[in-house]
Amino acid sequence: LRVGMGLTVWSGRWSDFILRVGSYQGYWTGGIEFRLGIARIVATSYAEEVGAYSGQDENRRYMLSAYVTW
Repeated sequence: LRVGMGLTVWSGRWSDFILRVGSYQGYWTGGIEFRLGIARIVATSYAEEVGAYSGQDENRRYMLSAYVTW
């Protein structure tokens, strides 16, 4: 089951700031996205279940991405 939502804190011609939260496999997820000009940075955290049943063994993952867009 996946559930999520995002909130655009601000959005302008040259910059954006977005917060995201949700749930994946019963664990929380979250992310932050910041864009300034053509550079975009995204930080994300989520977990996957690696045990035999739900809630047994959480494997938390973190990701940081950088993009150049135009």
